[in-house]
Amino acid sequence: MGAAPDANTAGAGSPLPANIDTGTFQEGRTTVGPITTGRMTGGPRRGAGKAALAAALAGVILLTPVIGDGRARAAGLAAAARPVFPGPGYRVVLPAGWAVRQRTELAVEVHRPDGRAAIDIYTQPLPEKSFGEFVTYSNKFVFAPRGALTVLAAWPADFWAAYGYAAPSSGSPSGAAPVPGALPPVPGACVAGLDWVRPAADIRDLNRVREVNYGVPGACYTFVLTGRELGFAEAAAALDSMLATFEPAPLPADPAGEWLARRAAAGASAVAAVGLPVPEFRYAGPKRLHVQLPPSGLVWGMFDGNAPYDLGPLKDLEAYLKWHFDFVMTYRDFSAPFPLEALRAAALENRLCMITWQPHFIADLDGPPLIPAIVAGDYDAYIRGWAEAVREFGQPVLLRFANEMNGDWDPWCAFYYGFDHDLFIRAWRRVHDIFAAAGAENALWVWNPHDRSYPGFAWNDPHLYYPGGRYVDWVGLTGYNTGPRAGDPWRSFEEIYRPVYDRYRALYPQKPLLITEFACDTVGGDKAAWIRDAFQALKGYPAIKLAVWFNFPWWQWEYELGKPPAALDAFGGGLLDPYFSTSAVFWWPRGFD
Repeated sequence: MGAAPDANTAGAGSPLPANIDTGTFQEGRTTVGPITTGRMTGGPRRGAGKAALAAALAGVILLTPVIGDGRARAAGLAAAARPVFPGPGYRVVLPAGWAVRQRTELAVEVHRPDGRAAIDIYTQPLPEKSFGEFVTYSNKFVFAPRGALTVLAAWPADFWAAYGYAAPSSGSPSGAAPVPGALPPVPGACVAGLDWVRPAADIRDLNRVREVNYGVPGACYTFVLTGRELGFAEAAAALDSMLATFEPAPLPADPAGEWLARRAAAGASAVAAVGLPVPEFRYAGPKRLHVQLPPSGLVWGMFDGNAPYDLGPLKDLEAYLKWHFDFVMTYRDFSAPFPLEALRAAALENRLCMITWQPHFIADLDGPPLIPAIVAGDYDAYIRGWAEAVREFGQPVLLRFANEMNGDWDPWCAFYYGFDHDLFIRAWRRVHDIFAAAGAENALWVWNPHDRSYPGFAWNDPHLYYPGGRYVDWVGLTGYNTGPRAGDPWRSFEEIYRPVYDRYRALYPQKPLLITEFACDTVGGDKAAWIRDAFQALKGYPAIKLAVWFNFPWWQWEYELGKPPAALDAFGGGLLDPYFSTSAVFWWPRGFD
């Protein structure tokens, strides 16, 4: 959503229709599997009784569409000669001339090749939440936006009212206003939808949105149409044609495994992490500071809330551990200048810095999300100032921009702007391109989701935020053993990092990985034992070249290494293993280039 997609190209010799993406898009696009032809059959949707659905989907309004509706019947007849697309957990006929790409195992995008409209389809299993809970929570910040977002229509009104949302009484200004009697025939299905609009960031922005949710026992299928006001009626008709032919189907037993296998067949990813070559990392800055990470091993970094501005506490820790931390991490919001002098002082001590650069204002945490404004160019001058300062610094610096974008604690999460991930991608690329234009080639870009998405819905999958390989130098991993203070179980390092590591190695096999921040709380288990186990486990993650301990209290969690003292000693003991090295950052003498 949000941005005009890249023009797709069919694979050489592909027997598929021209509008089917065979994986030759940019990084992140992939094949959609075999295509069949012929009309839909009634299949699983026959016999779906209202009583059974009502029991399975508590609080849901069940609609009985007008089966003989002329618009739906016409759409079905027009679809008869077009191919059936087998999506994750459904079959549907695509609009004529539109292209398709599978973005994740549960997310598919259908789009006009000219980029004027797109339809995202999300398959959401609902083993615990009801249809109503899922739909209304997903749209929490559509109805109560932090930015300029206006709901134009919501139907059925009594469904939204049951959850405390007032639906506008008027229809949308363009496109047929959906009403229950005009919905395509899906007997027994639960349906809820809404239209909204936000100010266009630029002429490419797809800022006009229609969302339709179909609920069946145990699942919800969400269609999100994005387009422009001019031509939205035509795009809405294309959505209607899809809805008229939509048919639920069983999900594959392993949708993620099948999707990754198709990506691998198309050359877009690896089948599995095991046996992949480990990316090497080496960088020599234009001002002589050199970084060379070991081909086998890991380098440690530290966040302590002081460095690089005050290196005294870090040096005290180093004296106790008899260790030199080559990397330090810090945070800056969008009101802060680039910390040039602090980074210069750190560089003199053979330290590189990773700056977690967050697009918000600490003084206004409940303010509107800045992602649309970044796309609109409102922060170009500020970003350019950073880029020029980074170029002047001249040493390598890791820029961890808009981290943990799949977490609802961050206002750059798509949760806050209509789950439009392409706005995030466009913002990332704009920031990156401003740095490139300024000649700040020493900026190294770290793309870093959280290990778990909040909310953990199909539309919030981290990969949907990936800006593409040419815009990313490192892929970051973040996961904490928060323990019972957060209502979580005590999780081992392996339980936290193995699933995300294997997935990222398959999706981004050419990128070095780093743990941008992690730690363990003191409540729920033995923190010292957890640290010892983490050091041992890390040797089984060869693509992770750098790890940063979050040595700082955060809310109720005690992440400091000194709490308890045994945890600090466990960390020091782990550093004795030759797998963990220091002296990865050093000054390169002139004449040895």
